[in-house]
Amino acid sequence: MIFIREEHAVVALDRYASFSQPWYDTADKQSRIAYQGNAMVSVLNVVSQTNMVAIAPRWLASEFADKLDLQILPLPLKVNSRTCYLSWHEAAGRDKGHQWMEELLVNICQR
Repeated sequence: MIFIREEHAVVALDRYASFSQPWYDTADKQSRIAYQGNAMVSVLNVVSQTNMVAIAPRWLASEFADKLDLQILPLPLKVNSRTCYLSWHEAAGRDKGHQWMEELLVNICQR
């Protein structure tokens, strides 16, 4: 698989909830990491200027694809979904701003 042999750019894997961390579960895969950034946008910027590849949320890569001239390809690996939960105090559920934010987050997470 060519994807495995490429140099990879990632958000620092020691950061909480790194998007791509589950993929880099072996020393062999970790050895392909050539760049670690602090934010996904910086990783996408590095990828746009090099021959590196990155695993990124499709919605985010699509947002920057035209600006950074990114080529977006499906992952050549099995992807496990992650369960996410939103929780808040009952009183917050009646606030219009909170309802807007809840709807926005649900829509983003379903992409």
